[in-house]
Formats: sequence, C-alpha cells, structure tokens
Amino acid sequence: MNETLEAMARALFKSWFVDFDPVRAKMEGRAPAGMDAETAALFPDSFEDSELGSIPKGWSCCTLPEVIDFQEGPGILAKDFRASGVPLIRLAGLQQGTSLFAGCNYLDPEIVASRWAHFQLRRGDTLLSTSATLGRVAVVNDEAEGAIAYTGIIRMRPRDGRMHENLIRHFLASPSFQRQVESMGVGSVIRHFGPSHLRAMTVVAPPISLQRAAASYLAPLDEMLKHNFSENETLASTRDLLLPRLLSGELRIKDAEKLAEATL
Repeated sequence: MNETLEAMARALFKSWFVDFDPVRAKMEGRAPAGMDAETAALFPDSFEDSELGSIPKGWSCCTLPEVIDFQEGPGILAKDFRASGVPLIRLAGLQQGTSLFAGCNYLDPEIVASRWAHFQLRRGDTLLSTSATLGRVAVVNDEAEGAIAYTGIIRMRPRDGRMHENLIRHFLASPSFQRQVESMGVGSVIRHFGPSHLRAMTVVAPPISLQRAAASYLAPLDEMLKHNFSENETLASTRDLLLPRLLSGELRIKDAEKLAEATL
C-alpha cells in the first residue's frame, strides 16, 4: 500500500515539476488533466530559456541554498552516548519502512542544551542521507522533534518562504535530484557527498502559490502514508513484545490475541 501511495505522489510531482505536463497541455490549447481550473491557472502556457534549459515562463533558476536551508549533523563521539535522553538519529532510521529511532543513540539533555541545541530538529524538517546509501529521505514527525541527526545526515527546511515545507521531501526524492546526488557521490568504498556539493546544485523553483497548490493535492497521500506507517510501527512493537513470550511458552496464543486486540 505505501509503495503505491509513494508512486502516486512521485508521479504527480514529476508530472507538474519535472516533465511540466500542465504547461505543455496549455501550450497545445488543452486543459491540464487532473486539476481544477483555479490550479490550472497557476501554470504558464509557455517556456523560456534558462541555464538549466527550457523551463516554464516565470519560474526561477536558483542555487539550492537560495531556497533551502540545510545543515549537516554533528560528529559526536561514542563517549557522549547515554542509555537514554535526546535521540541521536542514525542512517538506519532513514531506511524505508523503519522508525526514525532505528539504531539511534541517546545524548545527555544538558549537554545537548549547551553544545548542540542549534542542531535540534523541528517537526516537518526533511532529512537526507549523504553517506553509504545516498539520497534516502525522511520527514521529522512529532516524536522526533528535538532530536539530533548524526553526521552523514543533512537536515533541510525552507529558506525565506521560497520552498514549501511539504514539497522538500518530494523534490529530494525526484529522479532529477537523485541523479545529481549519484553523480556527485565520491568515495570508492563508502560513497558520500556533503553540503559543499549541495551548494553547487541549481534548481528550478516554481512560484510559491503553485507549490501550495501542489502540497494540497499531495496532502491526502502524505496523511495516508503517515497513518499506515504509524500502524506498522504499532504492529512491529506488538510483535516484538509478544513473540518472545509465545516462543518461551510464557504466553498462550489466546492470551496473545487478547493482548494484541487491546494494543491495536
């Protein structure tokens, strides 16, 4: 289900902001498919030349730092890890279908407040992996607010209102961005890239009014994804709680069914 929802979101984003299908439709005198007249009016009906080639008229070419504020997580030594405290999100937490806290470490809240407070995450921040498996993307949820992303992960958020918060994830997951990531990755054993590579990227930025419209179209898909992921986390927690007790004989199947129903 989640793969289908992700594919639908990617298809819409690609159609609007990569292939420019609505612009091409208007050039040919057709109404853009799958949208109301108000949204269609936000698209131009022609292209213009830019350093990135032909782009929709009125859209802008800019460097990534002009539209997105990004910051790589700090390099924190193992001696600073604690048994509990502020979560330190690792690359394992950016794997598809896993919790952001998968494989995480913890930091002393007082040390975080004095040394790393400016690295703490906000709800809605987008995280991008820049080491090992390049280009994995995740969004900070309520539970992860205040956590810190470890080195090898870059935190992204809008700059000066020029990029809609809910579109950053889709932009980073787009084929055009992923191709740039792959081309910039360096290292023979563990490939990586960093802020210096991101600063060199040039992107096409649609008007913010159109970005808001796109975000409203994508919102139902995003909400369904969040709901499904939350359910999957609950199921995984229930499995991890009950399975060892079932295998050891401590718990009978009927009792486990009752506990599972109460949890869900």
